[in-house]
Amino acid sequence: MHDGEVDIDVRLVEQLVAGQFPHLADLPIDPVTSTATVNAIFRLGDRLCVRLPRVAAWSRDLHREWRWLPELAPQLSLRIPEPVELGRPASSYPFSWAIYRWIDGARLTQMSPSTTKPWPRETSRGSSSSCAASIRSPMHPPPVARHWPRPMPPPAQPSIRRAG
Repeated sequence: MHDGEVDIDVRLVEQLVAGQFPHLADLPIDPVTSTATVNAIFRLGDRLCVRLPRVAAWSRDLHREWRWLPELAPQLSLRIPEPVELGRPASSYPFSWAIYRWIDGARLTQMSPSTTKPWPRETSRGSSSSCAASIRSPMHPPPVARHWPRPMPPPAQPSIRRAG
């Protein structure tokens, strides 16, 4: 599918889990049928899933998720993946990989148009747009007031005169 894509199958996932997280090695592993091309996903027992990036460029996303998902989750009105374990590259698989809590639900492709519902405009924590706008993180600090004084002096600017 992609240049540099790694072959990923149940046997590889079994080896990685057993080698790095032996306390989870007895759980059954089943591939998740998906049209996604970024990650391979496997169920790990009833409550977990394993996600393995297919190419190197996408493995960096796992580290960002590992950092930000726990911080963002309490600020959102819907469930997002909860990181459980972060796997290291191994001789059989060259990238980081991760184990998350499984979120039950139906794939949109499995639902008929009569059973799909529009995105909720209001949630228990407010509107979905206000929820997203209210998220704060070091990467996205609160907006700065657009008036002086500012922490740093403004850059020198030519005088501007308003026409009469």
